[in-house]
Amino acid sequence: MPRQSAVVASAILGLAVTAALVAAALVAHPAAAAASGAPQPSWMVKGQDYLAWDPSSVVDGKRVYYPSIGLEECSQGTKPCPMTQRIMLPSFTWRLCGRWGKHVYGLSDDTQCSAATNRTLVFENYTRLQNAIKDGMFSALKMDKALFDLETWKASGKDSKDPGTWIKAALHLAHEHNIKLMITLGGGLAKCYSCMSTAVSHGAYKVSVQSQGAITLAAFKAHVRSALKAVGSKSLLIVGLGTNTPGVHSVSLLRAEYAWARSIGLNQFWLNANNWQGRNKCNNSEGGRGCPEIGVQFLASP
Repeated sequence: MPRQSAVVASAILGLAVTAALVAAALVAHPAAAAASGAPQPSWMVKGQDYLAWDPSSVVDGKRVYYPSIGLEECSQGTKPCPMTQRIMLPSFTWRLCGRWGKHVYGLSDDTQCSAATNRTLVFENYTRLQNAIKDGMFSALKMDKALFDLETWKASGKDSKDPGTWIKAALHLAHEHNIKLMITLGGGLAKCYSCMSTAVSHGAYKVSVQSQGAITLAAFKAHVRSALKAVGSKSLLIVGLGTNTPGVHSVSLLRAEYAWARSIGLNQFWLNANNWQGRNKCNNSEGGRGCPEIGVQFLASP
């Protein structure tokens, strides 16, 4: 697939790995494709990160164009970009979101969870998940998937002090309500491999390893290997890839990470393009905030 231009750098919340979703699932064949006959990979994306590539997002019923330092005139937030100028994104299996109407149960951008298919709600602590269930959020939106994003930050509060206990509690609550709960750990908990094992032993739907922060292939491999050992099943592990965290990740690094993960049989990925706590280091040639052009080159690789 030839390289295509990136569309919009996102107005990205930089506190977290959580977030929102947007519409329009498109298809792509990302870099370093797997061996012939291997199953196509599944992809997860946060709503804010998706906005790094697609400007025509609807927020609260209104079309919104985010500011950009992108490569094309139409990516400056003044008008919609023609389809021919959009990168072909993967058909995302999980689109992370955290906001529904006036009720906010987790940190997110302003995209409503009712705006697209393949929606996956995000909660940073047990109480937010519990409140959403009590308020009928899942049934009203006809959704059955959620991400429990436990990190060493204010949003997770006391839960991050005793992660194993709250992971078990969240999974028990989710199972009671027929919710498929994914577990991801960030910040000081990103390498809590015992937490990952706990999640699996108590019925986690998926476990995501936040390997998108690795700045070398060696570090990426070590983190993913340890996570896989803890999880014990390739079918349960989602692997993080990122364009910047906040230092810029090269296209070659993304390709190498992806190729290696596929070579050992992993086929579920979390694609990140963020402004990481306002410390973005992406320049114009990389597409501006979030480095969307790096993602473009990665996704458009043969």
